[in-house]
This record gives sequence, structure tokens and C-alpha cells, in this order.
Amino acid sequence: MILIDAVFVASYGGINVLKTLLNSIEEHERKLFTLFLDDRIEKLNIDTIGFKIVTYQKKGIFNRQLNFLKIQNEIKVVLSLGNVPLVVPKSIYQITYNMQYFVFDVSMINSFRLKFSWLFKGFIIRTLFKFTKSDVAVQTNTMASLFAKIKSAGEIYNFPIFKPIIKSKKIDNTPTNFIYITSNQPYKKVDFLINAFNQHNKKHKKSKLFLTIDDENVFRGLNKLSNNNIINLGYVKNDLVKKILSSNYNLVHPSLIESFGIVLLEASWNGNAIIAPDLDYVYDVCEPSLTYNSNSLESLVEALDIASIKPLIPAKPLIQNKSRELVILLLNKLNE
Repeated sequence: MILIDAVFVASYGGINVLKTLLNSIEEHERKLFTLFLDDRIEKLNIDTIGFKIVTYQKKGIFNRQLNFLKIQNEIKVVLSLGNVPLVVPKSIYQITYNMQYFVFDVSMINSFRLKFSWLFKGFIIRTLFKFTKSDVAVQTNTMASLFAKIKSAGEIYNFPIFKPIIKSKKIDNTPTNFIYITSNQPYKKVDFLINAFNQHNKKHKKSKLFLTIDDENVFRGLNKLSNNNIINLGYVKNDLVKKILSSNYNLVHPSLIESFGIVLLEASWNGNAIIAPDLDYVYDVCEPSLTYNSNSLESLVEALDIASIKPLIPAKPLIQNKSRELVILLLNKLNE
């Protein structure tokens, strides 16, 4: 039997990975799989029809481990999907799927509470790798290089997983419109982009910048000059992301780091132009249309100016969804 342990999967990105993975398991194969799911997602109506056993559990390392011990004798292969490996006997093959950069580096987190939380989580995860043998699955080359530093980790596989993205039939290629789909974490550098856009706007008065900051008070604090050409769309639901991308040709993405860069991936598959810093995480998922020096405000201003003169070439996606390849690996391990 194969166990897919997703007890710690409850974020938007993690849920999309889980759904895509489950959809990649063919109907006749589902009887070979048992699912541990986070009870926070029980009401999401995830398709679990045909799987051998499906249990929803409260998150927690000890509770999850105890539930695993109850079925351990029936399990030959484990996929731990939520960053945290289970402690399993050597006779069981395990691969842990990691989707979080902050397991390794918390320097870009300004919130003390959040930083302490990830320091603790990172310590637990690295410690668990020392007590149980586990291969690793990641989404990008950057994450693979970070895991290579954990000597106790096993073989490292690159299995990016994301739901299928269909290119828009029509995109508004107005060169003076820019969009940044983002939260307001400091490492996202929204303030940096606003400062650059204000300088750009002095010369290109028709340019508009659209942001997706969920707190309007935070947005007003960032938009200190009350520039009417900077427009906040507020929180954007996932099903509207493609519509927003199709309404704004230029995606600007000044973030310093991403575990995966799903917005870059969606935009490149959609046919948008992407302006991004010259950083490794960008090239993990796409070939951007235009890059700039991440430390230079003038470099970003220059990039915005160039994009406003005429439409940039579309960015190119560099990765494919490999959810089925991961399923095949699990099935092969089961049959060994």
C-alpha cells in the first residue's frame, strides 16, 4: 500500500499540489493508495473516490505519527507531502515533498512571530531527516540545491506540480499597464516597486500599476504619494488570476525569493510579458522578458520605461507539470 500523507497541507499552493497529484492517479490505481488529509480542508470536496482509506486528521507531528503506526504494517511506500517526513522503518520507502524555502532561510521574514515559527519548523524538519531515511522531491533547482546541503537527505528529485494552465486567447497588450499579483510580505518588495513606478510615472503619465494588497490601509500606507495611477484590486481569488493577467500584459515581480514562483509560471504560460529581477528563482520557472538589478531602483525604473515604449516579447515557461512522473515513481517503488 502507498500512503500519501498530507496532514500539513492546507495552504492555497499546497492544496493545488495535492489536487493535481490526486488527479494524476488513474482510477484503477486508487485502490493502492491510502490518504492522510488535514481536517482543515475537509469541506473543500477534494476528489477522494476510489482510494483505499481516507482519513482527515488534526495537524500535529505526534498525532500523525501515532496514526501511521496503526497502519504501518500495511504500508510499503510513503509520500509525505507537507514538508515534514514521517519516522518510518527502513523497510518502507519514503519521499518527502518540500514546498517551503523558509525551512532553510528566515532572514527575509520581518515578523518576529513568523520568523520564530519557521525557525522552529525548520529545526524540526531537518532533525527528522536525521532520524528517518527519506528521498526528497522539490519543485525547483533552487530548492534542490538547498536540500543538497542536508547530508542526511536521500536522493533529490525535481517534480514541479501545478494545475494545467491554458493560454488566454486574447491579452490586452497595452504597454503602459503593469500588474503585480502579490501579498505584502517585506521580501515581496511592494514598496520598492511603488517607488520605482512613481519615478517612471513622471515621464510616462499614462502608465498604471495594479496591485493586489488585501488590506486597503496597508496599501494607502505604501502609496504615500496617493498616486491615482497606482490602483489596488484587493485580494484576488484564484479563479480570477487569469482574467487579471489577460487584462494587463506586463507582470512585474520584484520579490527577492519564492519557493516556487507560481505567479511567474501562470503568467509565462498565459503569454504575458514578465519584468523580474535577475535572480535564480525566476529562471527556475521561466525565461523573463526583461530583467533588472534587484538592488537598483534606477534599474527597475529603466525596465518600466523600456516596457512602456512598445510591448515586450512574452516570457517563456521553462518547466512542465510532473505530477504523473511522481505517481509512477511511487508505483514503481511499490512493485520493487
